[in-house]
Amino acid sequence: MGQLDDVLNADEKLLFRTRLHWLPCAPSALAVALLGTAILAALAVFARRPVADLFAREPMLASILALGLVLVVIMPLVVIRFLVATHEFGVTERRVIARMGWIGTRTVDLNVAKVESLVIEQGVLGRLFRYGDLKVVGTGGTAEVFRGVKDPIGFRKAVNSAADRMGAGPGAA
Repeated sequence: MGQLDDVLNADEKLLFRTRLHWLPCAPSALAVALLGTAILAALAVFARRPVADLFAREPMLASILALGLVLVVIMPLVVIRFLVATHEFGVTERRVIARMGWIGTRTVDLNVAKVESLVIEQGVLGRLFRYGDLKVVGTGGTAEVFRGVKDPIGFRKAVNSAADRMGAGPGAA
């Protein structure tokens, strides 16, 4: 059960469902964790006492530093998990749907018969870990780009399968 279930019509069935992959979010989360660790290390250094001495003389300050270090390491992981949970992409017999966000959501809904092309961009890591950027182009020339989608090849296969069922493959509209 996910966010896409909220936007499905009563007679509609999901053929394919995927989410955001965690790996494209990792570099920014790692940068935040490293920056936070550097700030906490600088605070410990500027305390002008050895860290072991700091723990002995100021246990409360040392506890705050230790808690800050734990939060700086854990919070980026929580943010990655949150992003993965709040981005969902799916294909039904009639529509391509993307839903992103939690409180403020953005939903993209495109008729399968109106999909002109699907472009998948994958780097080396994307090929190894099965994620990539999807660019869905509609017949009116509108393009939606979804970055870091898990299993973009499966997504394309589902769109092609749904288009074939409707008798309008991509580009046939």
